[in-house]
Amino acid sequence: MILLRKGGTIKVIKNNDAPEEYKYYLGTDDGDGNFILLDSIMTDSHKPELNHWYELQTAVDTAFNLYYTDTTTAHNEGNGLISSSQAKVLTGDEISESDVEEGKTIFIRAISSHRIEYAVADCADNIEDRMVKAIDFE
Repeated sequence: MILLRKGGTIKVIKNNDAPEEYKYYLGTDDGDGNFILLDSIMTDSHKPELNHWYELQTAVDTAFNLYYTDTTTAHNEGNGLISSSQAKVLTGDEISESDVEEGKTIFIRAISSHRIEYAVADCADNIEDRMVKAIDFE
């Protein structure tokens, strides 16, 4: 009706106060070629909150794989089993041998829709800026 009136316009106001939501589901390969959601991410949407550290796994090697997908069936019942071919993989490969030998934990956090950071530490509270490395999504 506004547009039918002479000189009528619509002004669109974008709400920048709304929190950004992460767009991917994060998980691992279960060893049988299936994607499974990370147990450590327990949010309503099954997606990580931005800037929050989550435990990924124990550092058992100097590299690790993290799978991600935007396939909505990833959070269905049955642990979100989907074929790993429906997920993409990110590799973190800068873990020191001493961290692996000590059995420290790899922590990850989402920074934006296309970037995560990871660090290796004994607990999330001990992560310092110098320990953090970034991985950009494709």
